[in-house]
Amino acid sequence: MNIKKIKNPDRRASKAKRITELIRYCLNPDDGEGAEKCVYSGALGFLTDGRAAWTAEMIALSEEAVRSKDTVSHFVMSWPESETPSKKQIDEAMAIFLRAMGFAGHQAIYAAHTDTDNFHVHVVVNRVHPETHKMVAVNKGFDLEAIHMAIARIDSVQGWKRSPNARYYVDDSGTVERVGGRRSAIRREPGYKKQDQENRTGEKSVERMAIERAAPIILAAKSWQELHERLAAEGFRYERKGSGAVVFLGDIPVKASNVHRSATLSKMEKRLGAFESAGERIEVRPRVAEPLMPGFEMWAEYNTSRKQQASARKSSLFELRRRHAREKEALALRQRRYREVLLRPPGRNWRGHGVALNALRSVLKDEQDLERAALAAFHKDERVRLAERFPPAPSFEEFLRARGREDLAERWRHRNGYEIDDTEAPPADTGRSNPGTNHLGGSHTPAKQASKYTFKVVPQRTLTGSTMFRIPVTVVKRMRPHDGLDRAGRHFDLFDLTGNLVARVSGDRDQVVVDATDVVLAAKLALHHAAHTGWTECWIDGDIDFRRTVAAMADARMPPVAIFDRAGLPLNQTAVGRALSFGDMTEVGVLQAGGVDDWENIEDQEYIGDVDRPRG
Repeated sequence: MNIKKIKNPDRRASKAKRITELIRYCLNPDDGEGAEKCVYSGALGFLTDGRAAWTAEMIALSEEAVRSKDTVSHFVMSWPESETPSKKQIDEAMAIFLRAMGFAGHQAIYAAHTDTDNFHVHVVVNRVHPETHKMVAVNKGFDLEAIHMAIARIDSVQGWKRSPNARYYVDDSGTVERVGGRRSAIRREPGYKKQDQENRTGEKSVERMAIERAAPIILAAKSWQELHERLAAEGFRYERKGSGAVVFLGDIPVKASNVHRSATLSKMEKRLGAFESAGERIEVRPRVAEPLMPGFEMWAEYNTSRKQQASARKSSLFELRRRHAREKEALALRQRRYREVLLRPPGRNWRGHGVALNALRSVLKDEQDLERAALAAFHKDERVRLAERFPPAPSFEEFLRARGREDLAERWRHRNGYEIDDTEAPPADTGRSNPGTNHLGGSHTPAKQASKYTFKVVPQRTLTGSTMFRIPVTVVKRMRPHDGLDRAGRHFDLFDLTGNLVARVSGDRDQVVVDATDVVLAAKLALHHAAHTGWTECWIDGDIDFRRTVAAMADARMPPVAIFDRAGLPLNQTAVGRALSFGDMTEVGVLQAGGVDDWENIEDQEYIGDVDRPRG
């Protein structure tokens, strides 16, 4: 078995929020998609009963430790696929674990989950002592060592198979002993996150490569010159950083203390004298990716595909950031020039009109703040679309299964020596949804595809100075709520008569988005929403076909709808007339609207059925 300590993902969260969310996650009976998740749970050290009471009691005790911001620890016990503990064994493992960690008598909640391939138990422990109300430090701060000793005791008592990299074992007398005796004789392993990445991709982490190849060189070096030359031959560099040192492989650093406990700068200077840099004359060999299992079939093909996808994503992200920076600069320049024209016109003196000047400044600030917010929302949407274009690469195992190599996938999955035992398999997770397949050929949870046509409305003032937003999200007939809704908004899906999804409307208090497979349908849905919610002015974004279609339809409606781009410039005749009537059309705005006549030939069609408000 194995036990991991899960770090607090939000250190700024209050004690009440962290405890409430942890307990809710652990004790939820399903995974949100209808599949069973929590199959067994228990609690220790409480005076009350029930989730709400446990949560309140744990929060109350945590608040007694006024000097500590985070009083709970989150652990996960997991077993290999061939092992599944009984309820009695789970209770026994919990008792052993709490006793080994020094948490006997503390408040603890544990829940067994089956939503992954490995049976696992989430453990939430309150480190505040129930009597002294003081925080308990596990093993003087070395809690990972205490965890390894607890694993050894649980494996010994319950008879689980020991991990190949187990750090401790229990001898015949019942004493926990370290494998290999002296601590320095133990070969280091990369951290949990690095090991998880290795298991996923099949590629050795830089930390493992440094432990395997750089550590022996560092320990055997007789001088700084010899150290730098031999490390460079293997592609490594040893450099000073602050008061310590790091080992580089390519441009990726690894702390010297993670390579070996004797590789730190202070210990190296005791052996070799004051630190000497390598200089520029030593040529370092380029880094080459290494497989976790040399010679494993199809790994080279998988690694090449994964690297190509990562390179394409990196290039696209770089270009997107550059374009966003240019658009921000252009908006700032345009707003600055507009302020100069409005606040410092030639021949105008504001002396004696300070109240009017301050009022104008206030209104102008609000308008330009909304413009910047609109641009930020658009940039955020583009970043989301980019993430959807480049979903996470599949794991090596998923890649093999997608290619039909189940034999290799099973060999990779059980490469550490655990045998498959069908009689002790964990409970079947039949309720889980089938994963989608990405372009690398692996499996993952499918992301919503980026639609071609998008209509957005956010709070913004146009050149006319009027505010154009109403919030209620409307539903076209035969739309039904989408399953995964958050509290901020609603999704509604539009299906055709055969049950195929043809459009999706989503919205919250800040914007409305319509995704559709057809440009005319997207435009009709957008304008239906505008009419139903009372908008007479809207700004839109999308490709040229969508904007032309919306502009033409908006002019033909009764009453017509003024359409602007996100910069506040008119896109149809109604918008041009409305802006001119207020006297706010600049020369740039007129030129921007000059292509409207070319859009009027787009054929308008009948709008689809009535619009109803959602119930509830």
